[in-house]
Amino acid sequence: MKSEILHLLRHADGYVSGQQLCETFGVSRTAVWKVINQLKEEGYVIDSVQNKGYRITEYPDIIT
Repeated sequence: MKSEILHLLRHADGYVSGQQLCETFGVSRTAVWKVINQLKEEGYVIDSVQNKGYRITEYPDIIT
């Protein structure tokens, strides 16, 4: 589910609501919140705005 949420956030034109993510994946808001926090720990900067949702503002520096 983490990769799917990341995909949605990357390709969204604006904010993606927590409710939309819950309905899309059939999970609770807590589950979505945990995934968002995991992504933040991985280096993604995710803007969270009440009544709007989430959006990625910075991507981690990944060396391959």
